[in-house]
Amino acid sequence: MTCSNDPSKHPAGRHDGDAVVLKGVREIGRYRTLELGFPSRLVPQQLFGKYVLARCAADARDAYRSNWDIYLRRPLFIIAAAPIPGDGEVSALRLFVPSVADPGCEWLMALTPGQSVNLLGPFGRDTVLNAHAKRLLLLSTGADAPLLIPIAEWMLDQAGKVAFIVRGPSADRSLLSLLPIDVELNIAESEEQFQSLLGNSIRWSDALIACESAISPLSLIDEVHRHRLVAEYDYAQILARADLLCGVGACMACVVQRNDGSLTRACVHGPVFPLRDLVR
Repeated sequence: MTCSNDPSKHPAGRHDGDAVVLKGVREIGRYRTLELGFPSRLVPQQLFGKYVLARCAADARDAYRSNWDIYLRRPLFIIAAAPIPGDGEVSALRLFVPSVADPGCEWLMALTPGQSVNLLGPFGRDTVLNAHAKRLLLLSTGADAPLLIPIAEWMLDQAGKVAFIVRGPSADRSLLSLLPIDVELNIAESEEQFQSLLGNSIRWSDALIACESAISPLSLIDEVHRHRLVAEYDYAQILARADLLCGVGACMACVVQRNDGSLTRACVHGPVFPLRDLVR
């Protein structure tokens, strides 16, 4: 099965309105998730790389007196979605809430079931994997590891195998409670351990997806060339690190550079890109 970038396979529209909180923010180790009710017809078929923009200021009260950036929408990546039993029109959307010191995230942390959040979205392009890929390698830091959960679940649903390398001593094994049980999780606490795991895993895999926070596009393409005889165009994808603020490319905050020197907007043409589109 191939994931497609065909716009005709994207949701028919985007939500622009309130979503009811089903479960307030849950803390699982260092990770935080939030569940909201969302129109089922707008839930993407492929969840990886998809996000919604949340307005985190409805009850800001005194925050506006000292911190106006609370009014910027916060991007919340979708990590799971499931129909609500007995309600065919609404699904439970599970969102990843970053663990950062931020007034918007603090507002989200205080939400309780029954309250609402104003959302725009979903945004994000589908990810294209090799149609014959059956061994998927995932790379991330500990902080953003949950962002890769949807593509891991997708590959397992295709009867494939998934190896996950989490880079850095800050990795938290509470990630195990979020990942599907069949994912092979490796935590690289040192640079030497990361390089050893990465080389062996690149040779084993036939598809790779990395978060840019874990490895730069230039470093990743060097590693791919070092450990593979052929680096196919659709072998490696990267989730670009970008400021996703408006979702439609108007603010230009999310621009990334392509391999020909031109700029593109991650919120419109990403945030997941083929690695070959970013480096030669």
